[in-house]
Amino acid sequence: MAQLQGSLHLDLLFIIADYDDWDIAYFNDYYNKLFDQLSAECKEKTVILLPVRAIEFWFWHLKWKHENPGHTRNVSIDNKKRGEIKKQVYGTKKPYKDLSKAKVKEIMQFFDSAWLCSRSPSFNHFHIRFSKVLNP
Repeated sequence: MAQLQGSLHLDLLFIIADYDDWDIAYFNDYYNKLFDQLSAECKEKTVILLPVRAIEFWFWHLKWKHENPGHTRNVSIDNKKRGEIKKQVYGTKKPYKDLSKAKVKEIMQFFDSAWLCSRSPSFNHFHIRFSKVLNP
């Protein structure tokens, strides 16, 4: 990533990169490496989004919560493959664009940021940073 600097009018910058199957032990180091490349001006208004293993894992958690409203246990899906999770979220391992958009729209009706923060460290990391940018 090229360093962002200079007189840049910036309201909000999202940097999104799939963390996917990388070693979770290096998550903070990778985030800090990206963040450190930003100018001081940009750092105040930047949110870096690093979905671990794929954003579908976040959708899976939301879908599971909706389908299992009485359960309070934390279900681990870290050992599941992305294809499995995609199939459970979309009904297929390779969803076409209209299907994925429809499923995401449906699942987002059940969005609960506090609950998702408690289930996904990568979402929690994103949520904390996003909240700081919105409410400095």
